[in-house]
Amino acid sequence: MPMMIFEHLIGNTDYSIYALHNVVIVQRPDKTLHPVAYDFDFSGLVNAPYALPARGLNLKTVVDRLYRGPCRSQGLVDPYVANFVAKKDIVRKLPEEIPGIARDTRDAARAYIDSFYGSIKSSKDVKGLYVSCSPKETM
Repeated sequence: MPMMIFEHLIGNTDYSIYALHNVVIVQRPDKTLHPVAYDFDFSGLVNAPYALPARGLNLKTVVDRLYRGPCRSQGLVDPYVANFVAKKDIVRKLPEEIPGIARDTRDAARAYIDSFYGSIKSSKDVKGLYVSCSPKETM
């Protein structure tokens, strides 16, 4: 679930857990498995000039967000969302830490991050995105 929310935060749809496209599965010493995403050039946060949204998702641009994860119960989702909210200030500062980033690019990245946090402001918002969502067969 955390990876799926992260992908939603950065506006990335260029991945598949099922096909292991831009995702690897890492096994921890306790034998738990965790998906780890990589390759974010087609994400809305990066907004590369060559990036196009994945076919079949009905998105106009890569900056349009689409949660592609499974719908889960509010009880399962809330702690993960709370973790993202708790780290909001840290996440918002990340663009400033990129050496040589242009001011307009940094500001656009921060605005994009802020739009994610705006989309999860209330329990109703979270429920609509991650609980009452339509199941996606495109993970």
